[in-house]
Amino acid sequence: MDGFGNYGMPMAIIIQQTTSYLGAIITLFTHDIFISYNIVVLIGAFFSTYLLYCFFTLHFSEEAALLGATLFNFAPYRIINIYIRGALPEFFSHVFFPVVFIGLYLFIKKRSMKGLIYLFIGFVGILLTHPFTFIIGMFIWVPYAVYLVWESGSANFIRDNILYLLLMFLLVIGISAFYIIPLYLEIKYFYYGTGSHFIAGNFLTLKNYLGDQWYYFYQNDIEVRGHVIHLGLIESLVITAGMISLFFSKKGKGKFLYWIVPSLLVLIFFTTHYADFIFKKINLLGNIQHNWRLFTSIVFIAPLILAYLFYRAIDSCVSFK
Repeated sequence: MDGFGNYGMPMAIIIQQTTSYLGAIITLFTHDIFISYNIVVLIGAFFSTYLLYCFFTLHFSEEAALLGATLFNFAPYRIINIYIRGALPEFFSHVFFPVVFIGLYLFIKKRSMKGLIYLFIGFVGILLTHPFTFIIGMFIWVPYAVYLVWESGSANFIRDNILYLLLMFLLVIGISAFYIIPLYLEIKYFYYGTGSHFIAGNFLTLKNYLGDQWYYFYQNDIEVRGHVIHLGLIESLVITAGMISLFFSKKGKGKFLYWIVPSLLVLIFFTTHYADFIFKKINLLGNIQHNWRLFTSIVFIAPLILAYLFYRAIDSCVSFK
């Protein structure tokens, strides 16, 4: 009975649906859980990168999209999730982030109802893979949606189709309820109890954004799980270049960065100890457990900026010639 209130033991654990059942299906053919696990990681890595590339092509050239997607694929936080944390559901949730981006673009920019289908698939996929990444994703989806409305003037279109949007969200909640409700009850009664889920002391500092020294494990670790979160040197340089570009952009230029840079600053703030009081006051945000989990969204920022800067640079060279 030791550890009764830990992860639902000895009660049944409410597992993440997408990765668990996908892995189970693959195991029917491989008969090896380790091979199946690696295949699920490979599927997540491939489709998250490919779908992000597809999203980038909506705004940039294929070359710029490929460059940005490549940087995303090798993001340090994604490497940590595979080789150190073993956070398969959180890693796999990245498959559905670009789907939401594409849905927002089609619905708001192109005023196409197909966008609702992409949003539906993206939201359901995230909720069935790693529910809390839905909240983390809002830190970049909402600013992107605001940018699209502002840039394309689609406020009236959204207003006229608000009922379809609400119906889509109701379907998302209804289809995900078979998993979300038991998960909520398990967390409430068998894992955390009624207290705050937030674990203080896991905030990040400037070293995590500018440093590049990784520790595979700490001296006090009982196993190899050293959580050393870094943005990455290349990512830091790209973001710096993006901020400089935004600052020196002529009027009317660089509008795409208007939503990226503020999103990054907000995300960085929430990874510091200055945001602890917000996590403690708002239980929904407190479910994040650790400040650094916001890197699930932060990893998209540098690839977005890189794709944009490369596209603008090539476009400027062509215009100059």
